[in-house]
Amino acid sequence: MVFVIVRHGRTQWNNAGIFRGRRDVPLDENGEREALSIANRLSETKLDVVVSSPLSRAHKTAQAIARAQQSTTVQISEALIDIDFGVWEGISLVEAQRRFPHEYEVWKYRPDIVNIPGAETLADVRRRLDTVLKDVYNESKSASVALVTHGSIIKVLLCIFLGIDNSHFWRIKQDNAAINVVAYRKNSTKIFLMNDTSHLHTIQSVVETAGGPDPYQEPVI
Repeated sequence: MVFVIVRHGRTQWNNAGIFRGRRDVPLDENGEREALSIANRLSETKLDVVVSSPLSRAHKTAQAIARAQQSTTVQISEALIDIDFGVWEGISLVEAQRRFPHEYEVWKYRPDIVNIPGAETLADVRRRLDTVLKDVYNESKSASVALVTHGSIIKVLLCIFLGIDNSHFWRIKQDNAAINVVAYRKNSTKIFLMNDTSHLHTIQSVVETAGGPDPYQEPVI
């Protein structure tokens, strides 16, 4: 089967560098335009199923994709909800670094072992994603399935598909409105597209972004 994995469009909290987690922060105007761009990009790709996180920023993106498919409806999966950031939800990167300096340093360099008060770990996230992948695969072995979810969730998903552990979390970049394509089989998984935002940017803007700050030095959520 083929997974088309989509990160939702931008929110105001994305733009401000605030941890969102389970907070139901809506798309901003730019994010709504990004959702339409994703839908237009995928309109000629037949998707049998569109599955979304329950949070509105993902669900609204998924609805735009489904409308462009005309005959596809959106299914909700609680397993695709964003990571629970505990006490960090609703605060900025700067404030998290000030109030929780030890945890923030671990988050920057070893996100796989960080313990943020009240939060899920990446291992928790990986367990629930393993379950949903098996369920979707067993239900729709030959289908093309769109999963519309969140940046942290997609990074862990891609770690699963690549057969690498969660310590590689920061080596995977996921921009808002990015598209990933994975051919998923039990014994042979291949990634055909990763963090594709060509429907939003020129090649020059991608090159400029790639030459920006090292994500190990400043986590991007």
